[in-house]
Amino acid sequence: MERIAKRLDQEGMELYYHNHAHEFTEIPGQDILDYMVNNSKHINLEVDLYWLACSEHDVLPWLEAHKDRVGLFHMKDMHGSSRKSTEVGSGILPIKEYVQVAKQLALPWLIVEQEEFQLYQPLEATAICYRQLEAIVEEVYS
Repeated sequence: MERIAKRLDQEGMELYYHNHAHEFTEIPGQDILDYMVNNSKHINLEVDLYWLACSEHDVLPWLEAHKDRVGLFHMKDMHGSSRKSTEVGSGILPIKEYVQVAKQLALPWLIVEQEEFQLYQPLEATAICYRQLEAIVEEVYS
């Protein structure tokens, strides 16, 4: 991946790696993303905050430790009892704190993603996520 990322960099593009929880859980005692960041110079992180929280990492300190390589956030929330992804602002994750970190890191945009749907059809859930996230962003950036 580093070889590909370096070539993309030469062409004026960037490579971002999107995580799931398995990077933290499949090799006990090893943070695979940490390994990748420490052994590459050109791979950036597109951090899926839901999966990072699912891995039982303390998200905010992890983001602080990797802030130089974080370029994008996947914003989705976690349903409290089932731990499934749910509409932004409807779950238990500290979305406002994540947006505050995004502001500090000057991320160019936030990506809404939802993989499971409890009450709404996908397009309706997407609209809810967008409206909720938009309100949080306006509050944080005002």
